[in-house]
Amino acid sequence: MVEKHGSNTRRAWRKLHLGVAAETGQIVASALTSKEVDDGAQVGSLLDQITGPLSSFAADGAYDQDGVYTAVTDRHPEAAVIVPPRRTAVLSDMAAIAPTPRDRHLRCIAESSRRAWEKATGYNRRAKVEAAIGRWKQVIGNGLRSRIDERRVT
Repeated sequence: MVEKHGSNTRRAWRKLHLGVAAETGQIVASALTSKEVDDGAQVGSLLDQITGPLSSFAADGAYDQDGVYTAVTDRHPEAAVIVPPRRTAVLSDMAAIAPTPRDRHLRCIAESSRRAWEKATGYNRRAKVEAAIGRWKQVIGNGLRSRIDERRVT
């Protein structure tokens, strides 16, 4: 393979992490990583790219991690974190004394329903973001043609 093609490694998937403004559909932050990188680990670097105020951070269940909540509250203390807890999620030890936003989400879901929580928190606005990302995917296409990471990021 090396003699024929000059390389012995196969191409690997890349993940494009996007921060999109729900109101405008504009990309406000981006990161291109290898396939092994956890989605939640990229939240800090994406939030660092946002210069203006952030009113809320909405993401899917893959972002239900303590590090995500910490990264958002450290950089934008006034921002609401709207991430659905996993089905197996339990309240934290401090839920009775000082409930976290995640604890409040869990209580809301337990008291009413997941659908009611989505409506109360505005989680369904995430559909606008998903539609915007779908449009960007059509523009970008199925593959990155460049083989150099700096050009792929561009």
